[in-house]
Amino acid sequence: GRTLLSDGPFVDSKDFLGGFIVVEAENLDGALAVAGELQELRAAGAIEIRPVREEPLVGA
Repeated sequence: GRTLLSDGPFVDSKDFLGGFIVVEAENLDGALAVAGELQELRAAGAIEIRPVREEPLVGA
Protein backbone atom coordinates (compact mmCIF):
# COMPACT_ATOMS: atom_id res chain seq x y z
CA GLY A 1 0.00 0.00 0.00
CA ARG A 2 0.89 3.63 0.02
CA THR A 3 1.07 6.14 2.86
CA LEU A 4 -1.48 8.97 2.71
CA LEU A 5 -1.38 11.93 5.10
CA SER A 6 -4.25 14.39 5.62
CA ASP A 7 -4.45 17.53 7.73
CA GLY A 8 -7.98 17.14 9.04
CA PRO A 9 -9.18 15.06 11.98
CA PHE A 10 -11.81 13.35 9.83
CA VAL A 11 -11.67 11.55 6.50
CA ASP A 12 -14.12 12.22 3.68
CA SER A 13 -15.91 8.92 3.94
CA LYS A 14 -19.26 7.37 4.69
CA ASP A 15 -17.62 4.24 6.12
CA PHE A 16 -17.94 3.23 9.75
CA LEU A 17 -15.31 2.63 12.41
CA GLY A 18 -14.67 -1.09 12.77
CA GLY A 19 -12.39 -0.83 15.79
CA PHE A 20 -9.39 0.97 17.18
CA ILE A 21 -6.06 0.34 18.86
CA VAL A 22 -4.33 2.87 21.11
CA VAL A 23 -0.53 2.80 21.00
CA GLU A 24 2.10 4.95 22.67
CA ALA A 25 4.77 6.31 20.34
CA GLU A 26 7.41 9.01 20.68
CA ASN A 27 6.47 10.65 17.36
CA LEU A 28 4.70 10.17 14.04
CA ASP A 29 7.51 7.98 12.70
CA GLY A 30 7.09 5.63 15.67
CA ALA A 31 3.34 5.48 15.13
CA LEU A 32 3.86 4.74 11.43
CA ALA A 33 6.24 1.91 12.34
CA VAL A 34 3.60 0.35 14.61
CA ALA A 35 0.94 0.76 11.91
CA GLY A 36 3.26 -0.97 9.45
CA GLU A 37 3.27 -4.02 11.71
CA LEU A 38 -0.55 -4.09 11.74
CA GLN A 39 -1.01 -4.49 7.98
CA GLU A 40 -2.89 -7.78 8.46
CA LEU A 41 -5.71 -5.76 10.07
CA ARG A 42 -6.26 -3.72 6.90
CA ALA A 43 -8.39 -6.45 5.24
CA ALA A 44 -10.72 -4.13 3.33
CA GLY A 45 -10.05 -0.79 4.98
CA ALA A 46 -7.41 1.68 6.08
CA ILE A 47 -5.35 2.41 9.16
CA GLU A 48 -5.66 5.98 10.49
CA ILE A 49 -3.17 7.55 12.88
CA ARG A 50 -4.37 10.35 15.15
CA PRO A 51 -2.82 12.02 18.18
CA VAL A 52 -4.69 11.50 21.43
CA ARG A 53 -2.73 13.75 23.78
CA GLU A 54 0.33 15.79 22.94
CA GLU A 55 1.13 17.13 26.42
CA PRO A 56 2.15 15.03 29.44
CA LEU A 57 -0.19 14.72 32.41
CA VAL A 58 0.31 17.28 35.18
CA GLY A 59 2.53 15.76 37.86
CA ALA A 60 3.65 12.90 35.62
